[in-house]
Amino acid sequence: MEFDAREIPLFGELAALPGIGPRRLERLFCAGLFAVEVVSGADPMEVAQVTGLPRALAVEVVTRARELDRKSTRLNSSHLVISYAVFCLKK
Repeated sequence: MEFDAREIPLFGELAALPGIGPRRLERLFCAGLFAVEVVSGADPMEVAQVTGLPRALAVEVVTRARELDRKSTRLNSSHLVISYAVFCLKK
């Protein structure tokens, strides 16, 4: 299975941030940070620590997720959990 950031709604938004490219999106994905509700509830410093993102960028990522969480209804991410497990186990 290939990792495809286009299939993850949050990643479409995060890809617009300066400094976020495919490699960093993959790091977020493998850290389990791919659902709006998960990222919006995360501590930016912990996001930086587990993904290797610069702290300022991790703050932007969490802030963007919190904005999306407020604007939208909760996303159904059950199919993403399966994708995450399969993709990361194949690494």
